[in-house]
Amino acid sequence: MTATLWTLKINGAAVYDLRDTRFANVTLAFRSLAADTLAFVHGSAFDAAPLMAVNDVVEVFRNNVRVFKGQANSPQPLASAGAEGIRYSARGAWAQLEETAYLQQSAFSGGLNTIVVTDTPEVTLFALGGAYASAGAMITHAINAAIGAGRDLALGTVDLDIQPRAEAAQDLSCAAVIVRAARWQRGVSWFDYTVDPPALSVVKHSTPAAAALAIGTDVLPAIEITANESNRVAGVALYFRTPSEDGITTLAEQRYPVDTDPQSARTLVASVALDGGSASYLEQDITMKPFQHQDAAEGTRKAFWADIMNLAAFIEQQADGGAITSWTVGVGSEIWPNGPEEEGDRPTKFLYAGAFAEWMGIAYYEVQLSATLTLTRANGQKESFDLVATVQAANATTQTYRSLDLDSYSPAESAPAGLAAALFNAFSETQYAGSVTLAARDCGATLDGAGQPLNWLARRLNLTGGPAAWSTMAATVAEVVWTLPGRTTLSLGAPQHLTLNEVRDLLSQNRQRRSPRFARQEAGTDDVSQQLPSVTAARQNMSSSPQHEVLVVAGQSNKVTLDATNGRVRIHAGANLVIEANKDGQIVVTAGNNQSITLDVADLAANAVVKFRDITYVTNVAYDTATGILKQTKITARVLGAAIPAGSDSTVETAEAC
Repeated sequence: MTATLWTLKINGAAVYDLRDTRFANVTLAFRSLAADTLAFVHGSAFDAAPLMAVNDVVEVFRNNVRVFKGQANSPQPLASAGAEGIRYSARGAWAQLEETAYLQQSAFSGGLNTIVVTDTPEVTLFALGGAYASAGAMITHAINAAIGAGRDLALGTVDLDIQPRAEAAQDLSCAAVIVRAARWQRGVSWFDYTVDPPALSVVKHSTPAAAALAIGTDVLPAIEITANESNRVAGVALYFRTPSEDGITTLAEQRYPVDTDPQSARTLVASVALDGGSASYLEQDITMKPFQHQDAAEGTRKAFWADIMNLAAFIEQQADGGAITSWTVGVGSEIWPNGPEEEGDRPTKFLYAGAFAEWMGIAYYEVQLSATLTLTRANGQKESFDLVATVQAANATTQTYRSLDLDSYSPAESAPAGLAAALFNAFSETQYAGSVTLAARDCGATLDGAGQPLNWLARRLNLTGGPAAWSTMAATVAEVVWTLPGRTTLSLGAPQHLTLNEVRDLLSQNRQRRSPRFARQEAGTDDVSQQLPSVTAARQNMSSSPQHEVLVVAGQSNKVTLDATNGRVRIHAGANLVIEANKDGQIVVTAGNNQSITLDVADLAANAVVKFRDITYVTNVAYDTATGILKQTKITARVLGAAIPAGSDSTVETAEAC
């Protein structure tokens, strides 16, 4: 029989025959969910030039079929009385997974109005893209993450389908993620080194086919095997608890088999706390009042206009020109620019306070009201003024409107489907531990159907010629050690698997859970709010607004009053906005389609001083998918018309969008 050819290749060039007598103690160890290793001693002077240096690519071939590929560790010179040499070792492809950090994308604030999306080591296991992810999906994601980071490996077969609950973790390697996912179903792994790059497979312990060996013929009689019953379950009962908005906890159960008695022996019982849902509720308080400007009695009309126009303050101001003895308001008129044509279809109430928002589902109409105010002085002189107001009419009621903000809704965490059944299938079998040594005097002599050395990590072992239970034990092979040229040892057991106590701890452990959050969110400035107008007179400006306020008109009817004493007015793109004012200490700002802001001081008095602090106009918001940054266009504020008077402390600057 032709002797087996064992070849060592360094960096794809230097080739050595491992049958050379200078190579001693040559050992190849293949491990499930751990790094494969190569080790040997080369008989050379301990200070000789090494065969390989750290991180060199090392390959081993059996009859020209590759059985190992990895990277070299640092050589270790050996010297003793009468012997010298250098010990070499190499780590398999799994080591690359141990050396690669596992990251997931997270969004963070990058400053005002800027979101930065970046990869961080703070991760969520068994959840990807906002949805549950099976153990197999997590393993696949971790392997592909390492491949994406430039590691020399490929994705093989992955079939784990258990769905554990999501858990937060941090600072894990890709290898650690694979182990944490695989242990839920007693998973096993191996590398296929016959392909390039080596392909990693991770499967359930029950997936590998069983192979039978006969004691005394295939296996040496020196055998140590023990049955471990401590991790075998007779049933699984899980209780999932979810907090709800009303403070009541809901309970869902999973039992497998379905008739499992939670108090029976060897039953895995665990209470699992799940996240509650979260959402924001939109709330808006509105006050509606009836129209009383036309058909009501004169006293009612006067009260109506005095309420919405603050007439008392205006009339008091007019007393400077002579005492006011009486005043009247004539029958008003109204214009419905976009309202119902039929008078009987028109609402009879208007928005007095609050705001209308689209989510409220209220149909409203703008109404332009007008009437004549007549003042009578002590000398009998009469003076008339036009009263004009624009209000929103609707068939609404005075109340607090409330609605769920669907964009903010995050449902409660659901119980992972089939978890009880998957745990039962993983832990219902007796686990065997021990070791056997094959009788064959040639490592890899047992071949698979393709004529290649049988991969024992991808097999489960039965033994005949011993206790009856061994013939059907389907023991998991955790490690295969080849001691060249001809000794093969199989170690049986569960590599890096969970004990039942660890399963209970993982299911029941407290993590930072999300309690139900239902927060109030008031209508924003994009909603249609009612700001009661000031008087516009036929012969005199009768504005009663405080001089520190600025009226912002958005579109045709959207109005909101901003308090300029806060020192900041923020205008967002999407509407043609105008800040209206006069020379009583106010300014005119226009934000048009030219994406500029103009401060017009042409109509100010000669001694007026324009003062402004911080006006920000954000436009052309764009999300850069390459950098994960929200980019915004900068704008320029320009002063037109008359120059700013000397001595003014106003400044005009070019501003970067915030």
